[in-house]
Amino acid sequence: RERAGFEQRRRSQPGRFLGPEEIARLATVNASDIFLSVAGVRMNYGAGGIDRYIVMRSAVGGEECSPAVWLNGSLVNGFAGADLGSGPPLTDSDVDRFVTPKRLQAVEIYTGATTPPQYQQGLNGCGAIVMWSK
Repeated sequence: RERAGFEQRRRSQPGRFLGPEEIARLATVNASDIFLSVAGVRMNYGAGGIDRYIVMRSAVGGEECSPAVWLNGSLVNGFAGADLGSGPPLTDSDVDRFVTPKRLQAVEIYTGATTPPQYQQGLNGCGAIVMWSK
């Protein structure tokens, strides 16, 4: 059912969609490395230079923000989208703990106003990353 929803949104919604073929073609070691090639998503290094933070540009005010993160249709607690400084930003190691590239079946990336209502969190306009695992 989720796969059918993914395909329907892929055909009808603005956003970036990566299916199993695209994910395999990227041949990444870590799931978070997928976001290095996605327009509208940036990886910023934290103060210590160790963790990379996944950020997008908010449609409200244009500030960098942390997107809402969904895994298999459920919001991942602690990463409900936040302006940087008002909530925990999503790190690359967080994503890599959730899923590996081999277990990742599909990814949907929505920035700002392109986020479908079911994946919006609050009114911060940040966007969402939706991951589906096998």
